Amino acid sequence: MPWWYAVNQVKYEDAAQKMCVAKIRGKVHEFPQASQKIDNKSVKQFYEKQIESEREKKKDEFLLEFKSTIWMTYRKDFSSIRALPNIPKAYHYTSDSGWGCMIRSGQMLLSNSILRHLFKGGSFDLLSLSDNKEAKIKYLSLLWQFMDNLSGSEAAFSIGNMVEVGLKYGIKPKDWYGPSSVIQILDELNEKFTPFPGLKTVAFPEGVLYKEKLLCKGCGLTQEEMKKETNPVEKLWKNSVIVMVGYRLGLDAINPENYDGVFRLLDLPHCVGMVGGQGRGALYFIGHQERELIFLDPHVTQVFYFIVLNE
Repeated sequence: MPWWYAVNQVKYEDAAQKMCVAKIRGKVHEFPQASQKIDNKSVKQFYEKQIESEREKKKDEFLLEFKSTIWMTYRKDFSSIRALPNIPKAYHYTSDSGWGCMIRSGQMLLSNSILRHLFKGGSFDLLSLSDNKEAKIKYLSLLWQFMDNLSGSEAAFSIGNMVEVGLKYGIKPKDWYGPSSVIQILDELNEKFTPFPGLKTVAFPEGVLYKEKLLCKGCGLTQEEMKKETNPVEKLWKNSVIVMVGYRLGLDAINPENYDGVFRLLDLPHCVGMVGGQGRGALYFIGHQERELIFLDPHVTQVFYFIVLNE
């Protein structure tokens, strides 16, 4: 079963034909080309052969980075929603097809952020799992926290848990979950269950960042404790913090004046992507190639599957 998918055709073949830069989660993949004129035929053939070899290597690195990104989609035949006692029977759905795309996009954003935390700066790739049992268990333990057939503390970020918290905000299953709502829900679930020690989340759904709130999460202190500290960052910072910010880029589409800002954001080495989309369709954007965005699309329905940790 594939872990990745993209509706848009990632133009790595085009990139191999010309000088082109593709960036995923802050990592740069540059495809070289022979840009100088060489008259000597044998030297030219040798040089072009070297360039072609380098292109293939860069293309493989780019594809591995892309395929190593966790992809989450609509699911069916799961039971985590009806298993929770606080969810009314009328909402006991067994599939999120048609309404859960923002939930899945939010899960992708968070899971890939946690992946970077667990594998220290994003050095993870799928090939490392084949001969590293410890890495494989760590990876599967991460996916377990998003299992559709579990709820409560067993799977902190399952769709059942997200629906349960969403009801507190007046959002019912089959309603539209906006980006700001999803980051609030994920932040609340991480605070409640803390499945990964040393990893905190902080959500700013209105787009305004508050330094004190961020410092509290990073230092593991309450606001009262923080007020007593003069230099908390230097002395007390101990947690990794995933910062999730809600920001409206336009009404029906991204305003053109925001294009450059989006590309610059995706270029940041610490950026783990964006969730959003047009209308009621959500996507997870992870990078760009020149002026074209690279994304993962949750609008594919797959059958629920169970992860076995001791494989």
